[in-house]
Amino acid sequence: MTREDLLAVEPAALFAGGLAQGHALRPELGAEGALALVEQLKTAEIEATWLQLAAADLAGVLRRADAEGAFLDVERARLRKRCGPAAVGSPLLSRWMLALVDATIDQLDLAAAVEFMGSALLHWGTDVSR
Repeated sequence: MTREDLLAVEPAALFAGGLAQGHALRPELGAEGALALVEQLKTAEIEATWLQLAAADLAGVLRRADAEGAFLDVERARLRKRCGPAAVGSPLLSRWMLALVDATIDQLDLAAAVEFMGSALLHWGTDVSR
């Protein structure tokens, strides 16, 4: 994907196919999807700290959720409140986080969402503009 392609990625469309494939994140989400998030955040001059905080919040939900996912609906509602632009530092990151939370249907999706955020953090050092 070119830099322009990455900047044009819409998170809701990206996550529309679901997050998990089997017991892991869909491969294209961990690669191009996470890179698109990072490139958009960098272009908007959003600090990595906001991405780290959002990733930590999702990881905390995964640790607290029970195996049946009964806790997941409560946590999803809480996360939606915490994904507002003021809470996550920007409307852009908010749009990505809300799309990610909305795509989280079950425990596998939740684990995949945490993996997606981890992939984005790993991609933060990648510069696709050169």
